[in-house]
Amino acid sequence: YLMGLGHFCSDINQSALGAMLPFFIASYHYDYATAASLVTATNLASSLIQPLIGRLSDKKELPYVIPLGLLLAGGGMSLTGFVTNYYIILVCVMISGIGAALFHPSAARIVNYASNAKNRAKSISIFSFGGNVGFAVGPILVAVFVGNFGLKGTLVFIIPQIFLTLLYLKKGKFIKALEGNHKKQISQKTSALKDDLGAFLRLCVCIFSRSIVAFGFSVFFSIYLIKIFGLSKEAANVNLSMFFAAGAISTLFGGALADRYGLVRLIKISLSIAAPLVVLMLFIDSYALFLAASMCVSACISLSFSPSIALAQLYLPNQIGLASGVTLGLSITIGGIFATVIGKIADIFSLTHSFYFIAAVSLICAVSSYFLRPVPG
Repeated sequence: YLMGLGHFCSDINQSALGAMLPFFIASYHYDYATAASLVTATNLASSLIQPLIGRLSDKKELPYVIPLGLLLAGGGMSLTGFVTNYYIILVCVMISGIGAALFHPSAARIVNYASNAKNRAKSISIFSFGGNVGFAVGPILVAVFVGNFGLKGTLVFIIPQIFLTLLYLKKGKFIKALEGNHKKQISQKTSALKDDLGAFLRLCVCIFSRSIVAFGFSVFFSIYLIKIFGLSKEAANVNLSMFFAAGAISTLFGGALADRYGLVRLIKISLSIAAPLVVLMLFIDSYALFLAASMCVSACISLSFSPSIALAQLYLPNQIGLASGVTLGLSITIGGIFATVIGKIADIFSLTHSFYFIAAVSLICAVSSYFLRPVPG
């Protein structure tokens, strides 16, 4: 639960950046591609480090990486409202991304150590739920504080990080002991198991394409509501929070359902429902129906999140930190990179055409899930 709370604090900053883009566009007159490049930068910084941190954590305990990551994640985002130069803002969001990179693989590894075969997906779902709630809260904080106090309202993003860091330091000895004990137990259990790199790579195709869809929505959803349906920036960000909230609730149930019905089965079903809904959204003119469909998409995509992380760790039982770093880190980078591509499509053609691209990728994601296979036992 502590790691879930930490995940909440960390991911507030990631969703807040997407919610900040309309304010940056209005204040600094960025085009869509330039605004989206901020998302790409933070995710590039995050993903390049996450697999490395994950690999290091497989070999050596890094107890203070988690609080350091939280402080950098919140500190970088807080500074974005106090600078006006694009390149300085770029550096700030990259610092925030590095903080997220330090937190995620280490925290996911600890969650795995505290789990067993019967509740692995459920434990990861609790951890993921914290992150998804953070995603939902981030745009609300932007709407309330930046909407009312201007860009300097971003100072609010450092407050949860300070609180959680103090709490983590208080529980640090207990977590270190838990990590040490479970690391010994798991090393004994997994020494006879082999990593299945081929299955892991097939899963990565599914996860990466899902990340592109998720980031496409997180970055351009509020902008789409403003441009197509005429919502204000504040109202659009509240809607973005509703989108993330639907995903958060779905994530909470995803782990328990996967433990009961199977990881691969739940991934296939959820993504097979999400893809046609994304396509259907392209033909919806009603704001209410569009919002309802988007929340269903968010719920279905998030339903597969925890099972996919658990499946990745089962595919690479001897490299759990690396598996976590790739699924939580590199996947985010892929999504961030394509956020700029989607922004360029919007600049060259139209915002609607950018959603055509997202719909096409969602279909690839659904199809790729049928190439996954369960792990025996």
